[in-house]
Amino acid sequence: MLVDKNKVIKQHKDNQIPKLRLSDIEPDELYSVHEVAEVLRLSPSTLRFWIWQGGLPHTRLGRRVFLRGQTVLDMATKGFRPKTKE
Repeated sequence: MLVDKNKVIKQHKDNQIPKLRLSDIEPDELYSVHEVAEVLRLSPSTLRFWIWQGGLPHTRLGRRVFLRGQTVLDMATKGFRPKTKE
């Protein structure tokens, strides 16, 4: 059976979840590390490292880590400088 790669790629693109944009961020909502990384164009591991350093406010629900929308908006508008351990 031959598979047309163009049809497979087109189907995959049509079924994708719309990407989250900064304009979609609500201050009172919680967003996963992956969602925030996508919006801010950072690596999820970078965000996790900043959380581990203690410089990024977050909420844990079980093992999952979330950031408040207001934190994301502040990072995008004011910038963010992670704390350095001395």
